[in-house]
Amino acid sequence: MGADATESALSDYFVQRFNLAGRDAEYKRNRVTLSLLPRNTTRLAEGSGFYETVRVADAWSDSPDFASAMSNVSVDTTIRWFVGDPYVQYGRATFDGLLLARNNVGTIIDTKGAMIDGIGNNMLDSLEFQLWNTVAARGQIASIASPGNTPTFTMETEDSIYSIPVGMILSASTTNTGAGTDRQDLYKVTSVDPLNLYVYATRVSGSAGDWAANDYVFAIGSKDQYMPGISTFIPTTAPTDTLYGVARTGGGPAVSGWRVPYQGSIAETIQRTFTKMGRYVNRAAMRFTACLSADDWLLLSLEEQGQILRSPDADQMFGTSVLQVRTPFGLVPVIAIPQLASGQGWLIDWTSWELYTLKNMPHVIDDDGRVMLRLAPGSPSGNNLNGDGVEMRFRIWKAALCLAPIANATFPTSA
Repeated sequence: MGADATESALSDYFVQRFNLAGRDAEYKRNRVTLSLLPRNTTRLAEGSGFYETVRVADAWSDSPDFASAMSNVSVDTTIRWFVGDPYVQYGRATFDGLLLARNNVGTIIDTKGAMIDGIGNNMLDSLEFQLWNTVAARGQIASIASPGNTPTFTMETEDSIYSIPVGMILSASTTNTGAGTDRQDLYKVTSVDPLNLYVYATRVSGSAGDWAANDYVFAIGSKDQYMPGISTFIPTTAPTDTLYGVARTGGGPAVSGWRVPYQGSIAETIQRTFTKMGRYVNRAAMRFTACLSADDWLLLSLEEQGQILRSPDADQMFGTSVLQVRTPFGLVPVIAIPQLASGQGWLIDWTSWELYTLKNMPHVIDDDGRVMLRLAPGSPSGNNLNGDGVEMRFRIWKAALCLAPIANATFPTSA
């Protein structure tokens, strides 16, 4: 088989693998957030933007006196999120010309299949990270050893290590969002040590050696570019921003959910939180969970209280180990989310959320029918003979919305 025929066969194979309807379901099976989050695959395709209405208050008139009832009617109150362009993620895979000329399709798939699966997995991991993190920063540097071409960064928390995979190219800034000093150098992660909070890296661009302790690190190009997620809609402090066209200052739980202080233990905090907001969740659907970091979930499991239960049936429903906490409105399942940092938990009614996507997540970019594109000379894409090869590109289009913020809450997991 010639290189042209091989390229065509590879295009057909990977387009079918990624782009067939429903094919992407297998990629979210081991991601708790994506498996629980309801998904809408049509709205982003409806023109240049769309509104979603959130009901804040129903119309009211309840006076037993006719004159008072007729003259004091209150109309219903709503807000409308407006979604324009979706947020996007990209990936790419390269095939060098010599590989295409020497090998058949099956061999190339064996050679490149695991790498391409890794691209899809990392894109979905990044999507789940965006759902749970208010800012794009993957973590903050505590100290730097051996600064220069091969530094070792000690991160502030173990949680940040999980969100910095080997191979990620990192940028840095003095702020985690907004204005700040953006560093010149770029580093590629070569290894991580979660126990000691180390990130080992190699400089791939720049020569200033300008990274410093307390800097925030980002996947290159991501600062202030990520999709607003769960922690943006349900923030830890009362918001004063405008989100998707809605001014949230003074809007209370109706536009930004509940914030409940720590109550002496994680279990009691969950109980008191759900006591306040449990009236507003969809209790008939039973699709609500308390979401904690792995460490906080473990601490909850160690709390000696008769209000904590283990349920094999709930494990099967949510696809992960589940604890259950008794509340006035029934049992609340508690799950661990790998992307969540310790110290803060969320109570989420999943029926109040929607993840809007356009095409599969991820999908092969083939809008014009051209799946394989000739690389430019000198393309910095690894083993491609200095540009003598082709590349295949991947994409995710997505936007998340909360359609009933009042059915969600956040709370600290320690004093």
